[in-house]
Amino acid sequence: MPSLQRFTQRGGKLRVITTTYLGASDPTAIRVISELPNTEIKINYDTKHSRLHAKAYFIHRESGLSCAFIGSANLSHAAMTSGLEWTVKLPAAELPDLFRRCEAEFSSYWENPSFVKFSSENFETLVAATKLEKGNFTDQTTLLTVFKIQPFDYQSGILENLTLARDSRGHFRNLVIAATGTGKTMIAAFDYKQLAAQGQTKLLFLAHRKEILEQARDTFRQVIQDGNFGEFLFDHHKPENFDHLFCTVASFNSKNLTTQFPENHWDMVIIDEAHHGIATSYRPIFEELQPKILLGLTATPERADGTTIADDFDAPVAGEIRLPDALEKKLLCPFHYYAISDHTTDLTAVEWKRGRYDSTEIDNLISGNKLRAQLVIDKIVEHLPDPYNLADFERNHVKGLGFCVSKKHASFMADTFQAAGIPAISIDSDTPSEERRLARQRLQKGEINFIFTVDLFNEGVDIPATNCLLFLRPTESHVLYLQQFGRGLRHSEGKDQVVVLDFIARSRREFRFDLRFTSLLPKKRNDVISEVENGFPHLPSGCHIQLERQARDVILRNIRETYRNPEFRIKEAFLRWEGGEPPKFHEFILGTGESAVDLLIRHSWTDWKKIAGYEVSTNLMAPVPDKRSLARLSEVRSLTYLDAIASFLCNPVTTDNHALAASAHYLFWTKSPNELGFDSYAKSFESIRKNAPFVGDAHEIIEYAKLFAVKFTELNLPFSCPLTLHGTYGMREISAAFGKANLLTSGPAGTGVISVPENKLYLHFVTFEKTEKHFSESTMYRDYPISPTLLHWESQSNTSQDTPTGQNYSHHEARGYTILKFARVRRNNGKLTSNFVFLGDGKFISAKDNRPIAIVWELKHPMPADFYHEARLAAGL
Repeated sequence: MPSLQRFTQRGGKLRVITTTYLGASDPTAIRVISELPNTEIKINYDTKHSRLHAKAYFIHRESGLSCAFIGSANLSHAAMTSGLEWTVKLPAAELPDLFRRCEAEFSSYWENPSFVKFSSENFETLVAATKLEKGNFTDQTTLLTVFKIQPFDYQSGILENLTLARDSRGHFRNLVIAATGTGKTMIAAFDYKQLAAQGQTKLLFLAHRKEILEQARDTFRQVIQDGNFGEFLFDHHKPENFDHLFCTVASFNSKNLTTQFPENHWDMVIIDEAHHGIATSYRPIFEELQPKILLGLTATPERADGTTIADDFDAPVAGEIRLPDALEKKLLCPFHYYAISDHTTDLTAVEWKRGRYDSTEIDNLISGNKLRAQLVIDKIVEHLPDPYNLADFERNHVKGLGFCVSKKHASFMADTFQAAGIPAISIDSDTPSEERRLARQRLQKGEINFIFTVDLFNEGVDIPATNCLLFLRPTESHVLYLQQFGRGLRHSEGKDQVVVLDFIARSRREFRFDLRFTSLLPKKRNDVISEVENGFPHLPSGCHIQLERQARDVILRNIRETYRNPEFRIKEAFLRWEGGEPPKFHEFILGTGESAVDLLIRHSWTDWKKIAGYEVSTNLMAPVPDKRSLARLSEVRSLTYLDAIASFLCNPVTTDNHALAASAHYLFWTKSPNELGFDSYAKSFESIRKNAPFVGDAHEIIEYAKLFAVKFTELNLPFSCPLTLHGTYGMREISAAFGKANLLTSGPAGTGVISVPENKLYLHFVTFEKTEKHFSESTMYRDYPISPTLLHWESQSNTSQDTPTGQNYSHHEARGYTILKFARVRRNNGKLTSNFVFLGDGKFISAKDNRPIAIVWELKHPMPADFYHEARLAAGL
């Protein structure tokens, strides 16, 4: 304390981050430190998802000789004096990049809303939270109502996407897909809170089990900070009114609520576990109720019978939490995946019908195969605790699910395991419901080791203790595969990971191994072939994939024939559509999950339809832009821009929309009109309009892009700006919008800053993911998001604070300058140069250093949550 007192009294600034995790921090010590001058303390109370356990000390010196101490030492007497602690000194002068990265991490913690500013007024709150962590505090009500609960960043992304679906697309029947444990109900509660703030307050929350409703009402009460919110309708519960109702589907039907109340009585209807929606009991909800908002929550949109609940909701899906994100955030249990070489089975001769193996042929091939069944047992013994040794009942007992080809196969596997001395049973759709329930209990308790089933545990029935999954059939649908995969990912006491054994036989080239592996990898991170060849280095932390040699050869050969041979797989995908008419572009992309950019880089949409065997006209009457232009068009995310482009493709360009016409010209052509022989933008689009196939493709792609586009937001800038906040644009399109690319020149390219003196405007272009391949040492500027509204940015390498440009930055408001920010996660999207997201204007906050200057900008509009999350990962945070 004497050292801290002297430091703060002479003007030093002290910032402390701590936590209530384990109740280890002493509340009195925190209060005493908080009373020092020039001192701020922030506390993380979220000990469930964010178990802050860092010990790091940063000392910033004006001399530049800053340093950090990072290690195991707590700020305690024992740690600082007699403890055997390991701590490393990190001098900024010697290890500047590492120091700056750690400094950036601290800054991001400091700005994160889950770190709450402490003052003496909330001392009792801290005491209560500490006692709760130590397990000697029983009244949780106070703790639940003290803090303003905030959504996690991945939940904020879903909420933003829901708003986008409603405001920009007019979609009000929204489906959210998220793995169990990711807080679907919390997302729904925050969504309702936003709607209630607009006066839409009447709520109907439906679920098939009362336990779900009890938890849901508690969640809603916490989020909206109302301990009396909501009433139940099930069992003996009788609500006083029906305005905020948590009701079982059975009670909804037995009480005939569709006849008691008007179809629009509830402003918002939420259906939890919406995968049950295909059942007859759910149909009145979907077909007779007409709320302003219908929100479905599920982890399993696809069913074993091939039907999908998505038909009851608007497309595309409003929000989705991907499996890698949930694993990275420790919301799900890590997996250890082993691809086993199944040398006993050859599927190459099995007939392939409409996207899957012939079920009868594959059943005859696999069911009763004793060599294969013995291989399964051998690999379980190799990779798992010995299933024959039942002594260590609690931790090492195997509790597994085996996914089989057929009922006959499931029964055969259970009999084989029983004969080998491994307790196992089989259940299927013919098994009575009570027997199924008892089977799950027996596995949970450890009375049996394995349940073998066929398509019974895809649909949301969880056994959290499951620590082993056996894939004993080739699951053609990667969505269904992931649902089965998810059956083992629930956290459970004593469970460190789930072991997945996938038995890989020789497969037909139509089988898509690439889809299942890309689904396990972080979004848009790496080429799947490179991942397989290099041992999957980018998996979520704690996860592991190991491929046996023969299985690896089968997988790599398959992926090379499909992943890098799109003509083959796209032609196969077209077979899903019947009736003689080809699907619309958006129908094909949403139905297959293919990348619009990857398709359009190779061929036009018309050419793809011709490859698939449709009779289409490909006659072109004039020169057309290169095929990449349609790929670029598919990446546009501004409704205003897309509408303008659609107009230019149909009607003559006028002077009223000159800026957008200039921008759109460079989206299609990349070269200036002068280089192409056009004397105006009108002539540029007049040439395009002569080519009906190209124009037809463009209109279909615009229809697809509109599904993800944002509406125009007025930014109140001192000059005209045709660009849409959070829309996406290429650098030349942006330059053209402000006159830097024009009729005579295509303008600057590959630069981080463009100055527009006539508007007193600087355009800043940021790429967060830096690689030596594309950035020289002098241009490896350290740019990263500190928070959704704070951006750390470095100027060009020759700029210092006392140069005219540096002075314009620091005094931009007084001098009337505007700084517009454009950012992208990485330079390339596959073989296409990535667009920049328009982040709007920034305000100067602080600066340090020279050549380059490190500046913190405050954005007037927060970054989109999904973009912010991906940008942080790309920046190495």
